[in-house]
Amino acid sequence: MNDQIRALVGLIRREEVMLQEFLELLERQKGFLLDNESEAFETSVTRQTELLQSIRGVEQERVTVIAQIARTLKIEGEELTLTRLIETTLGEFDEELRELKRSLNRLVDRIRKANQVNAHLVHRSLDYLHKSVAWLIDSGDLSVTYTAGGEVNQRAVGAVLLNKQM
Repeated sequence: MNDQIRALVGLIRREEVMLQEFLELLERQKGFLLDNESEAFETSVTRQTELLQSIRGVEQERVTVIAQIARTLKIEGEELTLTRLIETTLGEFDEELRELKRSLNRLVDRIRKANQVNAHLVHRSLDYLHKSVAWLIDSGDLSVTYTAGGEVNQRAVGAVLLNKQM
C-alpha cells in the first residue's frame, strides 16, 4: 500500500503545481483585462483550457489510485475521500497528506477569488462596451436588417449583441 500512497502523494503534488500555475494565469489575466490587452488575454484563455484538461487528467489518475487504496483497505471507493484517507493511519505519510490537503484547499480558495475578480472585470468591460456601442450607433438604423439575399427586413429595435466568431 505504501507504493499506492506514494503514487497518490506524487499525483497530488503534480495537481498542486498545476493549480498554482492556473492561479498565476488568472492573476496575469487580471492584468490583461485591466490593461485592455485582448490578444494576450485570448492567448491566456487557450493556455487555461489546456491546463484545465491536464488538471482533469491528473484528477482522474488520483481517483483511480484512491480506488485502489480503498480496495486495499476494504473500504467502498465512494466513501474514501482524501480527508478519510488522512484519518486512516498512514504512518510516514500522515503529515505530508495533511499539508497537501491544506495547500490544495488554500489554492482552490485563491483560484475561486481570482476567478470572481476576473468575472467582475469582464462583466464591467462588457457593460462599458455595450454603452459605447449604443452611443456610436444611431438606433434608427438598427431597425433595418438585410436577409442573405440582400432584401431589406424591418424588425423591432432591441438590445444590440455583438458576437465575434473565430
